[in-house]
Amino acid sequence: MKKLYLYILVFWFIVVNFGGCVSKNDVQDERIEKITINSSILGKDMISQVYLPENYDSNIKYPVLFFLPSNGGSSYTVINQFGIVETVDRMTQNNQIAPMIIVALGIDNSFGINSGAETREITRSLSLEDSDVRINEGMYEDYIIYEAIPYIDEHFSTDASRNGRYIGGYSMGGFAALYLAFNHPDMFSKVGGHSPSLFQEEYISESDDTSWLKWIYPDEEARIKRDPVLLAEANDLSGLSVYLDTGETDVNIDGCERLYEVLTDKQVEVEFNLFPGIHGFAYCKSHMEKYMLFYGGE
Repeated sequence: MKKLYLYILVFWFIVVNFGGCVSKNDVQDERIEKITINSSILGKDMISQVYLPENYDSNIKYPVLFFLPSNGGSSYTVINQFGIVETVDRMTQNNQIAPMIIVALGIDNSFGINSGAETREITRSLSLEDSDVRINEGMYEDYIIYEAIPYIDEHFSTDASRNGRYIGGYSMGGFAALYLAFNHPDMFSKVGGHSPSLFQEEYISESDDTSWLKWIYPDEEARIKRDPVLLAEANDLSGLSVYLDTGETDVNIDGCERLYEVLTDKQVEVEFNLFPGIHGFAYCKSHMEKYMLFYGGE
């Protein structure tokens, strides 16, 4: 069963990283600003893209959604592959959601965690039989919380309160969003995990020290501090609304179901949807309207 899981994992990794070639209709809009944050924490420039609502008015304080990409993705991927701009424009014009700022936040292939004092790129295998994938180590959680979010609040007209700040993401970005919201629940009022990479312990081999799953959870102490399911069990998430979804043939079903049970037991406001589809850009794009109703609806 574990071997079958690893083959599936390889398949969806290929889909995520190579299945979404950029179309000719890439978003080119004056309301999308490419920003570069010179991070002193990571010691390098970090690129993100910011979507501003139509008729953006600097005298209005807008809620802001930080949307995080998949492993192998980027802020460019979020804007051009997920249909987020077209969806939000249409829904705002139809008064289905309130105007908001959306930050497609670049986090490299980091899972949004603090994984080491040195910022560097390493490789890890998907499994013992397969080729390596890139992973970025560094203090990425600190970068997001202490540099990226304050930068956005300083340079754009945001509602910088907890109630006005949301975070979500797809795949790796879904893991990162849940991890960050559960670890800093005072900073966010809504969090969405869309096909989040919530790997369970039965898929982490004790003998395979080279896998990227073992990199995320090298030992039990690290797992307690990083696993969104365990963080949900341990932390006070009062006032936080959670949205979970994954495809019916996705490898992340078990993790989502377990997290949903934990949140339900703790009486945290949570919605969980099991939609048709596999792990891939097309799945995320096809459900973007539902996601935006969660973030921007009443």
